[in-house]
Amino acid sequence: MTGQFFFTTIAALGLSTAGFASLVTALRREGRWSRISLWRLRAIVGESLTITIVAILPLPIYYAVGGDEALVIRIISGVLALKFAFSIVRTIPERREWGTRYVAQAVALIAIQLVAQVANLRLASLALLMFGLLLWLAYPVQLLFAVIRDFQPPVD
Repeated sequence: MTGQFFFTTIAALGLSTAGFASLVTALRREGRWSRISLWRLRAIVGESLTITIVAILPLPIYYAVGGDEALVIRIISGVLALKFAFSIVRTIPERREWGTRYVAQAVALIAIQLVAQVANLRLASLALLMFGLLLWLAYPVQLLFAVIRDFQPPVD
């Protein structure tokens, strides 16, 4: 499968991102976590592990469909499109909790990714699929930066 090294790298980065979030949790000795910190950590681990699984799917699917690379790209783009659609549906009810502005921004960014992957169902562009995975990975990495920025390790 063309680009298999890229997919494996994305999987490794996703797993590493989840691991770093776990490390922050282990190093934090404070007894209380803010609601936002807990949400961020759950989102980082959940998204990162899901990215890891999705990023390793192209090769086994490639062999399962007899080496039809365009079909593999369409299948993985379909998986991404479903994931982004589910994210939009799940994000909208959070308006009361996180505010309308945050939800509108999140939905707009996810919708762009959704439209790109829906278009890729027709185009079967490897580059578009790669950018989709990369942009998806940017989400938990961005959350990890926020967690690290707020991280206050105990100091003696």
